[in-house]
Amino acid sequence: MIVIKSGVVNDFYPGTSEDTKRIIRAKLLEAANDLKNWSVNGRLVEASGSGHNIHIENPQVVIDSIIEILGNTSLTKIR
Repeated sequence: MIVIKSGVVNDFYPGTSEDTKRIIRAKLLEAANDLKNWSVNGRLVEASGSGHNIHIENPQVVIDSIIEILGNTSLTKIR
């Protein structure tokens, strides 16, 4: 399993304190790591410069992850 995490979390309600922002970012990272650990082969990839729409803002990260997963299967030959 490959968990792709955004590299940028900047959208907060107006007036959100810096401390609250720090806590939210830490919790999002914790959740991504927890999800990654659901698989013995899980790993976490951070999409630098991407927010929520990783597939639009940094599609190569998504493409590379799909190719990697398919390349690790015995039924599919990639490249």
